[in-house]
Amino acid sequence: MKIAVFGDMNSNHRVLGLLFEQTAGVDAYYCDGDVVHHNSSNGARWTDECIGLLIAHNVISVNGNHEKSLLGRLQKDPLYMQNEGYLRKDGIPRYSETTREFLLGLNDQKDIGEVLLAHESALGRLMVFPRRDEFEELRRRGKRMLFFGHSHRRMHFVWDEKFPWWMNYFERERFFPRFDVGYDVSKGLHMINPGNLEMARPPFGFYECGSYVIYDDNRKTITFKKLMGA
Repeated sequence: MKIAVFGDMNSNHRVLGLLFEQTAGVDAYYCDGDVVHHNSSNGARWTDECIGLLIAHNVISVNGNHEKSLLGRLQKDPLYMQNEGYLRKDGIPRYSETTREFLLGLNDQKDIGEVLLAHESALGRLMVFPRRDEFEELRRRGKRMLFFGHSHRRMHFVWDEKFPWWMNYFERERFFPRFDVGYDVSKGLHMINPGNLEMARPPFGFYECGSYVIYDDNRKTITFKKLMGA
C-alpha cells in the first residue's frame, strides 16, 4: 500500500491539485494539517476549493494551527462567512458550510496502525526539532512513526538502539533528506515532516520547491518527492 503524506499548503488549491495529479497511483492520502489559511481574504487563497479536493480524494486529515484559528473565528461570529471583507472577488462567501463542518470534524491527532498523524508532536507541541520525551511518548503509545508538519521543512529524525536520539542533530541528512531516495523505516522510531506543498521561503525552505512523502507500507520505506510545477 502506497500513501502520499503532505500538508502546509495554506489554502493554495493550485498546488493541492498538482499533488493529486502527480500521485494518481497511490492507495491513500494523509494530510498533516494547515490545509487552510486562518485569514484567506486575499484572492490567492481558496479554502473551500481545498476542502473540496480533500473530500473528493478521501484524505485522512488532522487539525493544524490554521484550522483551529479559522474554526475559532467561524464559531465566534456566525456571520463571519458573509462579512463583506471575506467575500471572494466574485461576491461569493469565501467559507461555505461544508468547510465549517469539515473543520468541526477534525481531530488534533489520528492513530493509523503504527502511524501517528498530527500537525504537532505526540505531546501536542508545535515542533521543529524533536526532543527525547517526544520520542518516548511515541514509543509509550506503541507508535513507530509520526508524520508531522508546521515547520514547512522536510525532515526525517530517527531513534533506535544503535542511533541515540540526539545524534539526529549531527546528521546532515536528517535535516536535508534527499529526494527520490527510499529511506528504511522498518526499525526504530521515526519522526517525519514531508515539508510543504507551496514554494518554500527562508528560513524554512531555502527557496526549494514544494515536497511530500510517499510511504510504502509494504516495503516500509519513505521517499521524499518534489512537487513539480509548485
